[in-house]
Amino acid sequence: MKRDLRIDLFRGLSLWWIYINRIPENYLNRFTPKNFGFSDAAEILVFLSGLVSGCVYGDLLRRGAAPVNFPSADPQPQSLNGAGRGAAP
Repeated sequence: MKRDLRIDLFRGLSLWWIYINRIPENYLNRFTPKNFGFSDAAEILVFLSGLVSGCVYGDLLRRGAAPVNFPSADPQPQSLNGAGRGAAP
């Protein structure tokens, strides 16, 4: 899959928006996404980073060329925090 530069552009913009939002009493705060909706620039960054990871690793999995240390899904998710291994709840 060819790299989509639009995703990188919006990831970079979201990093700038996060930086601008952390500066108190800044004129540019009026033009960040937090003033126009329910989400902040951090949510945009997380979404786009997950999208990029899904594109990269999804393509590798479809071709059967996943990395050797690719984490597999745990068939028993209750085994987190010791539950399911005989530990007390």
